Amino acid sequence: MRTPSSSWGLHGNTINTIHCKPNDPNIIATSSADKTVSIWDVRSVSKDQPKSLTTISHGGPIYSAYFSPFGTFLATTSSDNTIGLFGGENYEEKFLIPHNNLSGEYISTLRGIWGWDDSHVYIGKIQEKQKHKRKEKIDDEKHGLHIISTVDKKVVRTLQSDDMPTVPYRLAAHPYIVGTLAGATGKGKVCMWAQA
Repeated sequence: MRTPSSSWGLHGNTINTIHCKPNDPNIIATSSADKTVSIWDVRSVSKDQPKSLTTISHGGPIYSAYFSPFGTFLATTSSDNTIGLFGGENYEEKFLIPHNNLSGEYISTLRGIWGWDDSHVYIGKIQEKQKHKRKEKIDDEKHGLHIISTVDKKVVRTLQSDDMPTVPYRLAAHPYIVGTLAGATGKGKVCMWAQA
């Protein structure tokens, strides 16, 4: 086993995701339970005093931070019940979209992912608690998958299936077939959506 070429103490708490910028592999984003996302240039990180290029804060631990396929945006998912979209040269342009990210008694955390371009973020949708007694569920109360537009900065579509018993916590966009998306639940089930 080889030893690492470098190691850095970048956050004061658990790091949840590390993501390389697709169009510049020297730039990485780290999300942390310390309520911050930091963007780093690995060529200039010092072991003794690491200094990030940019630090973004949320009101709660951050479950994920991923660059868009062309590097235009950074999408974050936080326990403060927001999806963050950050743009601009240094990701200083900030837009927070309200989204229920608290999985409560569920076994995992939600993480928004990018699809095939910089236009949409995909994330699991948690079933809303019923506020009244009713035997049947209406469509809006089911688990599903939200599609968030970076142009409209809101949920523009919800994908749902009676075959999906719980929230799809982990998502994957097929790298070669645009419009094909898979979602894995905490109960060992995978649902696949394909463009019609």
